[in-house]
Amino acid sequence: MFARPKASRTVPRSAPLVVCMTRAVLVLGAIAIASAAQAASTATRTLSQECYLPGLSIPVTLHVAPEESVVAWAAEESVPVGWPITHIRVNGQPAEGTAGYDAVNSKVKWGPFFDNAARTLSYRMTAPDDAAKDMTLKGVASFDGTLNMTIEGPATLRAAQWPSIIAQPSPVEQKVCPGTSIQYRVSVSGEPVSYQWYHDGRPIGTAQRRTLSLTNIQPEDAGTYICRIEGPC
Repeated sequence: MFARPKASRTVPRSAPLVVCMTRAVLVLGAIAIASAAQAASTATRTLSQECYLPGLSIPVTLHVAPEESVVAWAAEESVPVGWPITHIRVNGQPAEGTAGYDAVNSKVKWGPFFDNAARTLSYRMTAPDDAAKDMTLKGVASFDGTLNMTIEGPATLRAAQWPSIIAQPSPVEQKVCPGTSIQYRVSVSGEPVSYQWYHDGRPIGTAQRRTLSLTNIQPEDAGTYICRIEGPC
């Protein structure tokens, strides 16, 4: 008489493998969800220059990108007292009703925006004629009214001076013979960055220093020579 086979022998050997594969899929899904939740809000600033000159307009750009869970957010930037503020924009467009300048507290403000869309915020400020000190901007972005994030990026503008000519080339007018050589030199105060000499209104490609040297002069070299000086900003 033979023993009856046990029922467990009829279970397919591949069944445990199916269960394991299902568990692997669930684990990978959990990892993907955790990774997506780690995305954080960002707020950065961009300056088009490192210094300023009195009377010149300086563009400032902020980029704020809230994380997906944010419901509402706003941003503000503290600017120097007495500096005129203009061209307040949101995504390059006039910010009617969504931004403005708080002259009492000397702040540019945007929002609140009731969504989590990223936006580019911008404005222009002009240094008054008596400005002479380095200037630092301070900005904050607020998300859902609970998290205040400092706006990162360049924040300091160095005070510069307009370059000015303190000694003109001399003599102002010269008469020379063909084949001879002459030099013109200009003396400048302030912070000049570049020089460019012109001959009858046309730039001389190699003449980009404070001294202009003309050698082996020919009749076609006759004319008016001027030097254009550009400052650091």
